Order: sequence, then C-alpha cells, then structure tokens
Amino acid sequence: MAYRDDFYKKANIIGYTGTIGSNETVYFKDGNEYGHITQDHNFVTNIGRETVRSASDYKIENRSSDGRCQESANGVVFHVSRNPFIAVDSSTIDQLADAITNKTEEKEYPKNGGILIDKNGRKFKFSNGKFTRV
Repeated sequence: MAYRDDFYKKANIIGYTGTIGSNETVYFKDGNEYGHITQDHNFVTNIGRETVRSASDYKIENRSSDGRCQESANGVVFHVSRNPFIAVDSSTIDQLADAITNKTEEKEYPKNGGILIDKNGRKFKFSNGKFTRV
C-alpha cells in the first residue's frame, strides 16, 4: 500500500508548481491536512510523497517579491518552491493525478535524520537556512 493513499488522491489536489508533463510538484489539501508530491529534484531523497501534516492556518501562496510559491503553517514559512503555485482546474486535474501513481513512497529525508542526498551521491543537511555537506 502506498504512503497515505487516503490523503494523496485526486479529490485533494489543489494545484502544482513547475511545468505540466515535466515532473511537476503536486499539492494536496483536505481539511487541515496538507502535503505535496515531488516528482523530480536535485536531492533524490526529496522525491516522493511529503509527510502529511496538519494545521488550521496552513496557507499556500506566491511571494510578491519573486513570485515563487511558499507554504506556511503555525505562522511560519516552512517551504519555498523553485516555481510559482498554479491552482488546479479541469484542464489540469487528470495530468496532475498521475503523480499519485508515479510516486507512492514517502520521501526518504524525514526518515533518515534530515539528510539530503543529491544526484551525485553527496550528502547534505539543511539547518539554520543553509545546506551543509556532511
């Protein structure tokens, strides 16, 4: 069984970042729960289904400074995307839903102490707003 199939489903898709058909990141929300599926990233341990979290004040929006998507909860910005957020519509929903079957596993980095591994096998840890090689 895939990680959180009860949450990562077509009905909960709210939008995406990136380019449709090019391994876009797909965002999900149901009630207070939220998460996203990253289909491609320089850090291979950041590919897959994000751990589902819950917050009543979860917000996803594009920053006015540079147009990039940011997510916040509990008054704290916790994720800034590489691209702007685009809301789902009837012309994109079916393609976005492909991510659900393409990536079924939870991301590795939350399970390995926050270590990120890039496509060259180098290991990094993100702390205090920066990446440090480990």
